Amino acid sequence: MPLNGVDLAQLVKRVGHGDEDGHARAKEAHECAILKRVAIMKTELRRVSTCEFGQNIMKTWL
Repeated sequence: MPLNGVDLAQLVKRVGHGDEDGHARAKEAHECAILKRVAIMKTELRRVSTCEFGQNIMKTWL
């Protein structure tokens, strides 16, 4: 019998018994990967900004 458009039998087969921990670990790993990408992007932005700042200073000195 579907519940909110989801067949519970299919849901149980998909998740399986005892797989809740695996799902939680996968979700946590995914969130960590997102945080890592954000940190890399921030570092890259900082590096680019620093380079542009240095180039602008060199232009004013030359």
